[in-house]
Amino acid sequence: MAQYAPQPKEYISGETFYILGRGVRLRVEKGAKDMVSSDGVYLHLYVKDLDDFEKKKRMVTHYMDEQCRIIFGEIISELYPTFQKYGVSMPTLRIRDMETRWGSCLAKKGIITLNKRLLEAPRNCIEYVVMHEFCHFIHPNHSRHFYDFLTMLMPDWKERKTILDGSATFWL
Repeated sequence: MAQYAPQPKEYISGETFYILGRGVRLRVEKGAKDMVSSDGVYLHLYVKDLDDFEKKKRMVTHYMDEQCRIIFGEIISELYPTFQKYGVSMPTLRIRDMETRWGSCLAKKGIITLNKRLLEAPRNCIEYVVMHEFCHFIHPNHSRHFYDFLTMLMPDWKERKTILDGSATFWL
């Protein structure tokens, strides 16, 4: 994974956040009720106090975490039927900040952990990471059998990985 040092956010209008490889501009507006929404172009942040940095940060972080749960969950549900045929149980999804990995798998415990920053990647790259982790339920290491299996299920995985690792600094 490319090393990446994010610039600290100020949570002011005009900042860019990335969701599924597309930039969305933050619009901070005074609102009667604190809330966050997105129309795919803008990330609308409505707050009672425009100067409350910690509140804005918490709200955006919560929104992004929720998007991770929704999107990663959808992708796991879409890819799962392929692995169900091999006797794999539906895994538990964990989401966390990870410094050096996009994902990890605890096959014996049935857990897939995904990096929160994956939300910023294009969907097909997230699908690759999920597929990679699912393959570890069948082949727990990075053996030739693992890569043959991954290639059989996702023939273009190398292209997706190249986009993820090579272009990370563009959208991250």
